[in-house]
Amino acid sequence: MIEENQRAQRAGGHWGVPMIVFVGEPFFGQDRFEQFRWRLGQHGLAPA
Repeated sequence: MIEENQRAQRAGGHWGVPMIVFVGEPFFGQDRFEQFRWRLGQHGLAPA
């Protein structure tokens, strides 16, 4: 499964770690964590 995901990521023109996709929006790298958290909040999600 990991290899399949890596191939799909490369085929999509994406590389780098970490990569998170939320509601179809990709977030690349550690410098996007805050933007990702902000997007989660927009969807009503909060830290536990």
